[in-house]
Amino acid sequence: MVWASLSDVRALEHVSIAAGDLVAVSIPPSPTWLEIVAETWAAGAAVLPVDHRLPPAEAAALLERARPTVVLEAGGARRVDGRPADPEIALIVHTSGTGGSPKLAQ
Repeated sequence: MVWASLSDVRALEHVSIAAGDLVAVSIPPSPTWLEIVAETWAAGAAVLPVDHRLPPAEAAALLERARPTVVLEAGGARRVDGRPADPEIALIVHTSGTGGSPKLAQ
């Protein structure tokens, strides 16, 4: 298993996370992943976990549906043109899509 590293946390230092942001986190599970989620919540932002093993086309489709404002991947973090999250929401997940295409749940 490949673990997320402290450099993934440091990548977020270059992107200002604020209340209302939706942060897509696409790194392998690890204690660092938990730290990133906790820091995102502490900033008042919502988290969208994205399985780092998804094929690129599936990951792109998920990000297109969710429209996060920040994307964190193993290569770093970047701010993207997304939609703000409801400040009452902490976590957005996607379902398996048993009725067709995957759906987002808050």
